[in-house]
Amino acid sequence: GEITLLCTRRGDLGETAHKAFGLFFILLMQQSILSRPGNDSNRIPHFLYIDDFPTYICKATEPIYTLYRKFKVATVLDSQNLSQLKGDVYSDARGDYYKNLILSNTVNKFIFGNATPEDVQWWQTAMQDKREWTFSNSYNTDKVEYDPKKMNIEYKWKPNFAAGKIMALKSGQVIYKIKKTNGQSIVNKGKVEPLEAKYKEAQKIKKYDFSKFTSGISNIDSATR
Repeated sequence: GEITLLCTRRGDLGETAHKAFGLFFILLMQQSILSRPGNDSNRIPHFLYIDDFPTYICKATEPIYTLYRKFKVATVLDSQNLSQLKGDVYSDARGDYYKNLILSNTVNKFIFGNATPEDVQWWQTAMQDKREWTFSNSYNTDKVEYDPKKMNIEYKWKPNFAAGKIMALKSGQVIYKIKKTNGQSIVNKGKVEPLEAKYKEAQKIKKYDFSKFTSGISNIDSATR
């Protein structure tokens, strides 16, 4: 039931120290995760969110997207574009290795638009295809109207979201693909909004006294100490 927030203070510490501080925390948590006893059915679920994740892509962080799900840790990573997933080309020249590794191990995907033409082509494929009936109408110039007859009728595959639609997303719009527990993929378009100001205000907290439910256990405990 606990939430731990870590700010690496890029502006104060500088790029190198900020990255080292973030990696220190990530690897410390990684050690705790991989050494946890139990199995998939009895481990307590944990959730890890890493903003600007490409900063930390390296050999040491591979278990995040290859092993964490086996230890009941769900991870949310974000990147400005797909090229960033290649990692730091100056420190680890493994090219598309990390990019392919991350994308192939990421089940749920979200795209907010503003992507490069190369990226939206990838997203078009990633958002899968659907089958629809297609047809065309002939135009009767004598009657100045379309002929009611349908032509070139086909039941064919077409993208759920074409590259042009992905690139044309407005602010706050998102296209996503998520996988249900039964393995079925859901592809759709959604809308997100900034957190309302009321949620950033100090909240009233209720406190409860549970001592009356302990049947004297607390007193015995303190006495034995």
